[in-house]
Amino acid sequence: NGKKHLVIESVDDEVLQMAKQAGIDADNPFFVRMGAEHASREAIEAETADVPVKDYSHIHDNEISLDGDDVDNSGEDQDDDLGSDLPRSDADDDSDIEDDSSENRDDRRGLSYDDLDDRPKKKGAHRLVKVGAGVLVAAFAFVALYILPEANIEIKTKKLSFNYDDKVTVDKNLEILNLKTMSIPGEILSYKRNAELAFPASDKKTIATKARGKIIVYNAYSSSPQLLVAGTRFQSSDGKIFRLVDNITVPGAKIVDGKVLASSIEAKIVADKAGVDYNILAKGKLNIPGFAKTPKFAAFYGEIKTALAGGFVGQRPVPTANDITKAREKALADVRTNLEMMAKSEVAKGFKLLEDASQFKVIKERVSDDVDESGQFSMFIDAELTAVALKEVDLKSLMKERLKQDLGATYDIKSDDLKYGLASLALDKGRVTLEMDYKAVVEQPVDTAKLAGVLKGKSNQDLWATVKALPGLDKANVSLWPFWVMSAPSSSDKIKVVVD
Repeated sequence: NGKKHLVIESVDDEVLQMAKQAGIDADNPFFVRMGAEHASREAIEAETADVPVKDYSHIHDNEISLDGDDVDNSGEDQDDDLGSDLPRSDADDDSDIEDDSSENRDDRRGLSYDDLDDRPKKKGAHRLVKVGAGVLVAAFAFVALYILPEANIEIKTKKLSFNYDDKVTVDKNLEILNLKTMSIPGEILSYKRNAELAFPASDKKTIATKARGKIIVYNAYSSSPQLLVAGTRFQSSDGKIFRLVDNITVPGAKIVDGKVLASSIEAKIVADKAGVDYNILAKGKLNIPGFAKTPKFAAFYGEIKTALAGGFVGQRPVPTANDITKAREKALADVRTNLEMMAKSEVAKGFKLLEDASQFKVIKERVSDDVDESGQFSMFIDAELTAVALKEVDLKSLMKERLKQDLGATYDIKSDDLKYGLASLALDKGRVTLEMDYKAVVEQPVDTAKLAGVLKGKSNQDLWATVKALPGLDKANVSLWPFWVMSAPSSSDKIKVVVD
């Protein structure tokens, strides 16, 4: 039929553009191939769905289709020659070349170049670059202005010395401290303890000791009491004589239904003679020889309550004067130590005992002349400890109040040293006077959190002016970071204040 349809295929965008300007159909074979593959996939899907699909298998990649003849376009540069050498003239408009519509090309090729070419244009790429750069600049500006900036404020305050070297009174009658009289409340504590300790006797001598013990004396005679004087004799069944140590009065007997019920009293006795023969272990009845041949002899009698012991004649260890002195010193020290330990363990929480403000008093002491079988004698001590307790926090509170009074302003104590000792005791009045030695280094306080809140957002100049106006300032250093920052951060969390 003589009509031919010319189609240029090329991967060069300029060739395709020129072909379009010349009015010649042009396609990129790469996208046509993609369209064919896409069409094949659609055909498979359509076949599954029982929908008829056109067959595009006759279309080949490197081929120009002409009606009537097959033209070989296997040469690599043919697309460029066709696109650049064909002239554009009026005669071409009247030519018999068939002008296929885009719809026909879509049917034949599957997809057109315009539909498949979704690559970004240079203009769009430039726009994306500009947008990305703007985002980066904004992010950098945000980090530079809000994340990085920091302010470091180093403050050194003036230090003053405070010293109190005078007396303070601890008074049990006070409930709160008294700045006018320089007194604090305290407690007066009292503890008692007794002990009997054994010590070895270092000397020996010939001695004669009498047995001693206790008996129960009975009155089964009448309801009238009976006086028995010291030295009254009591006789054992084997004839041994013992005598009353002290005067006693035996109470009268009770008469119940005409019967006499004996009354009794305990009494101490001592053997009439020295020696071990008078050491009686078994209980036995003792008669009173003075009532012999009278009705009272059978009605008044004694019974041994505890074993009679201590009777001895011969060599035995005895304590010397030096033994007794050492024993006394040791006994007193032990009792006092025990009393002090008791006081420390029982003192109320928060109180402290004054080591030198205590009083130790011996109530009773006794040395036994009797030496036991192991050669030891005993020392009995009964004593009392009176101590003073105070709260050191009260002493420091008193010193703080005195500091405020003397300096006339509120100061923070940076360091201090508290020493005190006993000056005088007046325990009968419940008072103790202490000699105080208190030293402190003080400074005017800086509220770092509050200062950071005041400084936020201030310019470097205003920041310096605020810091320099702090009371009690000695030196200061202000640094902003990074180097381009000219004002304090807007957040107080980014402002670090350090006080020395």
